[in-house]
Amino acid sequence: MKRLGFHECFTDVTSGNKKFRTTEYLQEGLIPIIDQGKKFIGGYTDSGKDKFKGNLPCIVYGDHSREVKYIDFDFALGADGVKALEVNSKLLNPKFAYYYLITVKLPEAGYDRSFKFLKRIDVPVPDLQTQRQIVAALDKAQSIIDKRQKSIELLDELLRATFLDMFGNPIANPKNWPLQEIGEISVSRLGKMLDSKQTTKDYLKPYLGNKNVRWFQFDLQNLKEMDFDESEQKKFELRDGDVLMCEGGEVGRCAIWRNQISDCYYQKALHRIRFNHDVILPEYFVMMFYLFINGNGLRRFIGTSTIAHLTGVKLKKIKVPIPDIQLQIDFKKIEKEISLLKEKKERSQSNLRLLFQSLLQRAFHGDLSLDMDLQLDAFINSEDLQAIDEDNALIQLLIDRFESRNLGKEETENSNGESESGYQFESLATYEKAKHVLFHLLKEEKVVQQYDAENNKTSLSLP
Repeated sequence: MKRLGFHECFTDVTSGNKKFRTTEYLQEGLIPIIDQGKKFIGGYTDSGKDKFKGNLPCIVYGDHSREVKYIDFDFALGADGVKALEVNSKLLNPKFAYYYLITVKLPEAGYDRSFKFLKRIDVPVPDLQTQRQIVAALDKAQSIIDKRQKSIELLDELLRATFLDMFGNPIANPKNWPLQEIGEISVSRLGKMLDSKQTTKDYLKPYLGNKNVRWFQFDLQNLKEMDFDESEQKKFELRDGDVLMCEGGEVGRCAIWRNQISDCYYQKALHRIRFNHDVILPEYFVMMFYLFINGNGLRRFIGTSTIAHLTGVKLKKIKVPIPDIQLQIDFKKIEKEISLLKEKKERSQSNLRLLFQSLLQRAFHGDLSLDMDLQLDAFINSEDLQAIDEDNALIQLLIDRFESRNLGKEETENSNGESESGYQFESLATYEKAKHVLFHLLKEEKVVQQYDAENNKTSLSLP
């Protein structure tokens, strides 16, 4: 497979296009704004004359963030480090180029600009027909991931709808629940102040900061450490059921601590709130506060249009509706059921994403039997029995893999007795899931077993 330099494959067409600052973004509008953030769409504008003037589709690259986005619709460019790349369509399918770029590993440079590294890469360029096949296969795998993500989002919507049905909007309070100040129903305090000068490294402990608290969950990757002596450990300990809330940044963002890791503490960017569970449950509070904030509830009670920080005093003064405790207990049970289902789907989604990354690497190294292998792996890992049931070609491919009785890439013999490489299963976990699929197919009589007495072995085949 030939490889070509970056400048033979891409043209930087950023120049000549207006770039919108984040302060100019609208929440809704005619034209989506694509920037280098993780969110696919950063915001909107109504200024049609300022939309991107180049050819579509194109690729938007984040010079700082290294985000790669494939754009095939009218859009406007965000400011600060955004590059718009036009693909040489005589050589490259634009979607193929996009999929390749998301596999590229560039040198680490922190938040420094990375486009200088990207311009040094070379690009594999198979014939256009092969490129189209790779794109079609990867698109199908991405579609499975997208559908799984949609099912996760629907669970979030279900929980919010259930809350509103049980308790009503927390700002309008249509059910006339009594209001109480947070300070009356909880004990709260900010965490430890960061002070590198006071660090002795004698009592180093992991701690949570603002960036570790997401809505309803925590990001516990790469936790930082600082000293918490014995007295500070008592002051800033975390217990099951504590609510951690952001004091700055996205003010009010919060999640419930469930002892995900032991011996963990928190710093001053966060409020730790311990509620009186005879009055209010954390499961109710976090969902209520999410809806409260999204309805501008903080503005109503604190009385400012822009809130940079939520002090401990202000937090304690916020009034919130307090429903009947038994109704909160009922909601907690529902929340637990939905959370368990969501966790299962998220684990599956995580596996699918890992598989997709593996498939990307295989696709660009010539290791992928383009269409069927990819589909089968995706369906096995998502345990989509129905999809395999309905496709005899996939069933036959699964049979062929089991007949080879190997994991990973092993040497097999073709009909001429020559050795050739045969792809079987991505991992032992995939193999175990594949066995489950096979047992299902045998039970449904979509696959049959036949005994070969002459060779004393059992084989599998379609009926």
